[in-house]
Amino acid sequence: MPAASAAVRESPPPRLTTEESALLARLEQLRREHRELEALDLARRHLAARPGTPRLHYAIGVLLGSLEDHRAAIREFEIELAADPGQFESHRGIGVAATLVGEQELAVAHLRICAAMRPDDVDVSFQLGRNLSSLGRFAEAEPWLASAAERRGAADAWAELGLLHRRAGRQEAAAAAFRRALGSDPGHAPSLLNLGQIMVRSSERELGNELLARHRERARIADLVDHFERSSRLAGATAANFAALADAQLNSGDREAALTAYRRALELDGDFPPAAMGLAALLLESGEVAQASRWAVVALLAAPSEQRAHYLLGRVRLAKGQIEDAERSFADSRRRGAWNREAWLQVALAYERAGASGRADSALLEAARFGSSIEVELARARTLLLRGLSVPAAQTLRTALGREPDSAEGWMLLGIAANLSGEEAEAGEAWGRAVELQRADLILPGGARRIASRYSDLPGAEGALEGYLRLAAGGGEPKSGATF
Repeated sequence: MPAASAAVRESPPPRLTTEESALLARLEQLRREHRELEALDLARRHLAARPGTPRLHYAIGVLLGSLEDHRAAIREFEIELAADPGQFESHRGIGVAATLVGEQELAVAHLRICAAMRPDDVDVSFQLGRNLSSLGRFAEAEPWLASAAERRGAADAWAELGLLHRRAGRQEAAAAAFRRALGSDPGHAPSLLNLGQIMVRSSERELGNELLARHRERARIADLVDHFERSSRLAGATAANFAALADAQLNSGDREAALTAYRRALELDGDFPPAAMGLAALLLESGEVAQASRWAVVALLAAPSEQRAHYLLGRVRLAKGQIEDAERSFADSRRRGAWNREAWLQVALAYERAGASGRADSALLEAARFGSSIEVELARARTLLLRGLSVPAAQTLRTALGREPDSAEGWMLLGIAANLSGEEAEAGEAWGRAVELQRADLILPGGARRIASRYSDLPGAEGALEGYLRLAAGGGEPKSGATF
């Protein structure tokens, strides 16, 4: 990693009294609960009574930063450093706050001190490289960003390295870095934008335009997430604020953040129905059936007239193998409002996985009443593959794709069904069509395996999809008679 000359030695942790430790812990707890103003009042009253309390100015700086008063935060960190010049956290605090107010030179000065104190700190390497790059000092910035990207592996680090290459006029290196970023996070909006722009200006205009369209959608969702994040930080934020934030995060693909926000909503209101239902659905999706059951029951008790609460309880019961109980819950749900096609399709697949094939077929018939749709035929093919019936699944898919040939999922399923039926040449052709439709996903590292993982629940699919993975990697069309 890059070298940084040490100017200041890091101080050891201060010796705090029990009361001081408890105060700092309380301030951090209040900050995490978005009660910064209450915490500031507590900290300042203590400071007035006992000036010189170790780490208290640092804690006030962190609170001010949470309130986005970054210049005031810098002043508090500077007061802390006047008493203890070797405090790593205050140097880093100034580095972060100065970056946010556009004082890159000040940020660089303090981040260099941090890098000398802790040369293995990846976040410091990233922040230092980013500030140097924004100052146009590319030669200095590149080793810091490259080190951070390789060690951190996160989308933001690779994207920042891509921006450096792009500013320096190295478009191929920039595109490679943005691809690495999207390999880590396929929805990373800045990387979609920059890689799309690079491709539009090269020979891959069509693919670049597809990435730019994805960026516009991701940016719209990101704006919603930002709006709800800000509202959840306001004093007096309620369970409704956090549930709305979780819904937006889920829409952006950030399941872990959504789980955290739903749980925070339920800490504020233990039976808030939208949060309980959202959490139950996420837990069910990840296979945590017992916990999903708990929150589905909470939601139903809090909102017995809510259609979705009965629906979720039915899904949970189905996952437990309680088919008759599930059917009663589904009937209760439909009495409170008609289901749409998507609800019937989800239930059809859930019935099939529970071994209730007759009910799965009935649910598919209900979904088909909404009119002709390839989604119904894809779900029908999945149920057939789950039963091990690859030949009728292939026939269903051929008919569906004859009507709607631009379904990448349809071609993927046909490839699996044909392969399992011994029709290797047809499987290769189907996967070739899928690869053409998936180009924007396959340019990303790991894209093919992410796509293949969507079919891992189908019997025999893992072995069958080796042929698809070879095609997606650019190995060419498989020859007739090849074994996948």
